[in-house]
Amino acid sequence: MFTSSAHLALPAAADLPGLLAGQQQRIEWQFQRTLAAAGEDRHAAFGELAWLIAVHESLEEEIVHPITRHLEPAEHLAEQLLDEERRISDALEDAARVDAAAGLGGTDGLIVLHGMLTAHIRREAREEFPRLRAAVAAGELQDLGDVARAAQARVTAESPARPGVPDAALVIRDVLRPTSHEVSL
Repeated sequence: MFTSSAHLALPAAADLPGLLAGQQQRIEWQFQRTLAAAGEDRHAAFGELAWLIAVHESLEEEIVHPITRHLEPAEHLAEQLLDEERRISDALEDAARVDAAAGLGGTDGLIVLHGMLTAHIRREAREEFPRLRAAVAAGELQDLGDVARAAQARVTAESPARPGVPDAALVIRDVLRPTSHEVSL
């Protein structure tokens, strides 16, 4: 059974930016674990890393970026972040192909992916999360954190033994799209 739920567990009190920041810390930890591992351990660690990234980015795409787009449509921050996320996804897919073909024997692709994701995470922490906190009521951020936690719990429960990026992303989208997650601004 896949055990990412232990690495994603956050206190129930975390609001949406807090939950996402906690996920970012877990992704960084998992990157270090993946880079330090070898052979089958690296393969398993990479699978978990890919899953953590997919869950995190899917939550941002479905909840956070639409709010950011609404808050500051002229700045195009949401579109810029989505573009970064697409490039990260492409790099992740490239690393997954190497993993499938050669067991992640080299680390070059992982190091590139790590650099891209680190820059992206820092930008979100610097530009996007503060805007959310300034514009969205604390209670609404808490409610959105609860919605994100519920989606995360469902994707954890429904994930196969070695989930793929599309599997996690699709489950998150399926959970979140039937209901509205709009906030009053």
